[in-house]
Amino acid sequence: MSRAEGIATDPGTGHAFVIDADNSRIDEFTPWGEFVKAFGWDVAPGAVNEQQEITVVATAGQFRLTFGGSTTGDLERAAPATGAGSIEAALNGLASVNAGGGSLTVAKGASDGSSSRYVVAFSGGPLAGSDVPQLGGKSGTIPLSGTPSAGVLITTRADGTPGGVGLESCTAESGCKAGSKGSSTGQLDVPAGIAVAANGDIYVRENSETDMRIQKYDSAGRFILMVGGEVEKATHVNLCGTVTGEECGTGVPGTGPGQFSQGRGIAVGATGTVYVADADRIQDFEPAGLFDGAIAVAGKVVERLAIDLSSGDLYATFGSEENIRKLSPSGVSLCTVAVPRPTVLATDSAGHLYVVNTVSALPEAHEEVLEFDSDCTKTSEFGFSGAVNLLATAMGTNTAGDLLLARSDGTLNFVQIYGPPPISFEPPPAVAPTIATQFLASADFSRASVKAQINPNFWTDTSYYVEYGAGKCSEGGCTLIQPPTSVELGAGVVRELINTAAIELADLSPRTTYHYRFVAQSGGGGPVRGIGGKVGLDGAEGTFTTTALPEPQDACPANEAFRVGPSAALPDCRAYEMVSPVDKENGDILALGNVSGYENRLNQSSSDGEALTYSSYRDFANPQSAPYTSQYIARRGAGGWTSAGLSAPRSGAGVFNIFGATENEFKAFTPNLCSAWLVNDTPPLLAAGAVERFPNLFRRANCVVSGSYEALTTVRPSGALPSEFPPESGAELQGYAADGSKVVFRAPYKMSTDAKEGVEQAYEANGGEPRLLCILPSEVPYAGNCSAGAAAPLALFHNRGASVSHAVSDDGSHVYWTASNESGGPGKIYLRLDGSETVKVSEAEGAGKTTLKAQFQGASADGTTALFTVSEGAKKDSLYKYSVESGSSFIAGKVLGIAGQSEDLAYVYFVSEEQIGGNGTSGKANLYLDREGTSSFIATLSGPDVNRGGTLFSDIEIAPILHLARATPDGRDLTFVSTNRLTGFDNTDAETGEADSEVFRYDAEGEELDCISCSPVGARPQGRKVQVPAGLVLPSAATLPAGENQLYTPRALSDNGNRLFFTSFVPLVPGDRNGKADVYEWEAPGLNGCKEGAAAFSTQNGGCLYLISSGESPEDSELVDSSPSGRDVFFSTEQSLLAQDPGLIDIYDARDSGGFTPVPTPPRPCEGEACQSPAPPPAFTAPGSGSVGPGNPPIKRQGCARGKHKVSKSGRSRCVPNKKKNSGKKSGKNTHKSGRADK
Repeated sequence: MSRAEGIATDPGTGHAFVIDADNSRIDEFTPWGEFVKAFGWDVAPGAVNEQQEITVVATAGQFRLTFGGSTTGDLERAAPATGAGSIEAALNGLASVNAGGGSLTVAKGASDGSSSRYVVAFSGGPLAGSDVPQLGGKSGTIPLSGTPSAGVLITTRADGTPGGVGLESCTAESGCKAGSKGSSTGQLDVPAGIAVAANGDIYVRENSETDMRIQKYDSAGRFILMVGGEVEKATHVNLCGTVTGEECGTGVPGTGPGQFSQGRGIAVGATGTVYVADADRIQDFEPAGLFDGAIAVAGKVVERLAIDLSSGDLYATFGSEENIRKLSPSGVSLCTVAVPRPTVLATDSAGHLYVVNTVSALPEAHEEVLEFDSDCTKTSEFGFSGAVNLLATAMGTNTAGDLLLARSDGTLNFVQIYGPPPISFEPPPAVAPTIATQFLASADFSRASVKAQINPNFWTDTSYYVEYGAGKCSEGGCTLIQPPTSVELGAGVVRELINTAAIELADLSPRTTYHYRFVAQSGGGGPVRGIGGKVGLDGAEGTFTTTALPEPQDACPANEAFRVGPSAALPDCRAYEMVSPVDKENGDILALGNVSGYENRLNQSSSDGEALTYSSYRDFANPQSAPYTSQYIARRGAGGWTSAGLSAPRSGAGVFNIFGATENEFKAFTPNLCSAWLVNDTPPLLAAGAVERFPNLFRRANCVVSGSYEALTTVRPSGALPSEFPPESGAELQGYAADGSKVVFRAPYKMSTDAKEGVEQAYEANGGEPRLLCILPSEVPYAGNCSAGAAAPLALFHNRGASVSHAVSDDGSHVYWTASNESGGPGKIYLRLDGSETVKVSEAEGAGKTTLKAQFQGASADGTTALFTVSEGAKKDSLYKYSVESGSSFIAGKVLGIAGQSEDLAYVYFVSEEQIGGNGTSGKANLYLDREGTSSFIATLSGPDVNRGGTLFSDIEIAPILHLARATPDGRDLTFVSTNRLTGFDNTDAETGEADSEVFRYDAEGEELDCISCSPVGARPQGRKVQVPAGLVLPSAATLPAGENQLYTPRALSDNGNRLFFTSFVPLVPGDRNGKADVYEWEAPGLNGCKEGAAAFSTQNGGCLYLISSGESPEDSELVDSSPSGRDVFFSTEQSLLAQDPGLIDIYDARDSGGFTPVPTPPRPCEGEACQSPAPPPAFTAPGSGSVGPGNPPIKRQGCARGKHKVSKSGRSRCVPNKKKNSGKKSGKNTHKSGRADK
């Protein structure tokens, strides 16, 4: 089918007739959507049709048939089509037919009292789909007799026309092809409208500039008559075909009765009256084609028509105008159907009207179907997603209550059927079930679960079971059956893939490969076995291998006493340590999102793993204030972890608006966590010289003199300042030296004498007096927007989306910056050296020299090399490496983005649409490694993997908070995610059928790619929908942490690449039983106890998989961060992993050789309903004012003695002592001006 321009159904049979416009034919389908035939001009393959028609005109006598030199015996003049003594049996007995396996079938055709008609279809062997001889007729022993003259007439087409080119029918058996366009009798030129009468006759409206006519066919596709301007060529009358010998042809456009000039609509009433849309009128005709009158519609072009068969009322659209008018048969306007942009329409047997309306409103243009009752009142609607290029081209209904809708995008063409199953017309087609997929859902050492997708092909009694065994099913090895009695699919009357229930296979042997296949059957046929199986021809079987028996953990003499409870199951002699405190005001360690929905947390491990800074909505640990997000630092001591609040004092109204007030004030920490940078917008001023009523940027000391602050600017910006600041109006931290000695930030205000007013520029903090960074090589201050690295192009990504990777070198001596005409994005790139000299980067000598815009992609840790891509011109999307010593060198063209790089840029992982070195696929997202100028191919990624629109987590997204891939510092290992089957694992989601994203690791030295998060036993994932705020959805089985902000990304890969930590949404080992997200560790072979043959080792993963979280938490666990060596793995969980944990969301460290002396389990003070649940995190509600004011006194908690508060877990609560508060501490909660608390 190609471009369905009209749909009409036979009221009696329910068969649908579709205008197949580009193929110049009419296609017929059963109510179930099965193809019946097509008719048009020369639509059957071959010069001679494989369908021939025998007409025996006689009242008595016998005849014989000939074919290819063979002749049948005597046949009675009214012989049956099939069975004993039949036409079919006689012909199939001829050597000229059955030679080489040929065969034919015979069906009874339309007959009257003086004739018998048979349709012969050559369907088997060499007679199918090819030219065949013509049948012939001879007299029998008793000659045929009767009036008119008796005889045998044989035509080569089932429509009764003679052989050669002409109107004909084709079937799936004969094969079909596109018909030829033209204006001959029965030929279709530009078919535009179709209608079917109650008796099955078909009317087709043609609408070309030179041919305006209506052609009428019977249900078999035989031409009956035509109506149009001068269609009878001898007498030039407007009706042709009713008299033998008439020559019919083109319908001349005109305005007379029976002539047409415009419009495409046609409808047939219950009595057979035919209504035709035209300019200024709707013409009506008798079934015999005679003009019967017209309904005047002055000044309008009637475009489309639909008729209410019960009342005879008409619905009409007019050109491209809005709305639809309902007219009586006499032309009286009854009511108006309000539809802004109507296209196609149809009515049902209840008199309801259905209209497709095109909607151009945001978020995207689409189409919708509107339903109206007979009073023109809308009763329902439903829409289609993303439909501007997939347009509704035709609509129809049938008397069973189905709605048929044709849609096309120019290439894809189909008809969708909505409504009840059409069982009132006929039973479903006799088609056996289809097994489309079968797959492993889970397995361990003794059990497995398998599922399948089965199409019942409309049969409600479809059932299935599983055959399995240790041998091949095809060789009789699947001797076991489960369940013993077939299970009904229970899908109803549908023809679509249905997920089966999980079939459990028990009592399996460890480390054994099993074969299995699903078996399905129904009233439509069967049984069918395996994927793609047919009755009598088995399909594909599946296999799976059970896991090894669990192995006991190796002894851990150094910390065995600490590995109690869930810790005993951890690998590498790890033990759980509770990082967050027990006493946290009965709240979770959880940071709420900002107003836009983006994460607000800043969780970071120190480089030695001995400290962790983390965020929470709850204030505790002797805080000096309670902002929207509170920041803490936890340090490990001899007896455990202790936390301290870092939030700055707040005693008055803030200057941020509501968007700024919901941002985390902390922006970055040095690797050792000894320094932090924060933006503070409330009194008191935290350091001398800070500017009042301004969001000041401060440096906080956390180690030597903990809690001291230094203002990074003591200069009040020039010009008028707003009363409320949006977050992007504050200073944006863009980089710092590793020891914190050098800091670069960006601000939209003039903060130095040589800066420019009214633009956003970058500054170096310089003893409280900012120094403009953006100095051109001529030592002239740049007067436009500028940024360290490259600023985010969207204000929404302020502090989150800038490309600033090593824009400031580790020692602070090299700072890369971009001069841009816009507030963010690409421009000309420069390098500032030691604050005293500027050199060109994108304009430097070398292969990448350009005066056009370029995008900073990152720099080496020492600042001596950098990466950039050209953003426009002939070099657009080319990637270059810049060197201070040698200028720029070319890496690759058509680059989509950077996945990761080593600290020295000796290793650069990039994605390009080029085919490099004969590897990769041209035009696809190919992942390459550039190693000192030589590129090697790794894999081809999917579209979602390389999304760059800021709407999806991806491997190359330039905004750090959406970037997932990362490399080790030496670049020898890369981890990334992909929805493609890069290692052959079937990552099709078991429920949705979409490709789930998995975590991969590439070892550059061994050139090995492994799917780290793929099921070791090969089970299909059942993942999650991971979504960026207001963005797209990424189906994911597992994921890596994206950046917390633009300056820090949690560590997932250890520095040596031998350990990888990730969050999985699906269970990967038998101990993961909670159905929630859990944290896993992958280890390379040879590390600790990981080796081939170990129970945790899997060839699928290229290493060993272990649970880090317990696999039993009632809610999701999540990777927080890890130390560079992988010794410390920080994660959040709601499960109590240690006795002192009351059961809220806490952060733990699964520490190699870690642990502390176990705390005795305290008694529970209450049971059941007497216990209170923990307070849930508050949902943020926009306050009446964007400012934050002085705090209210802490709210007293009920139910515990003074000095204690209640904590709960799983419905049980207990009271624990409060930590002592400093008597001089500021109020624990800040409130807005309205007096309502933030939380």
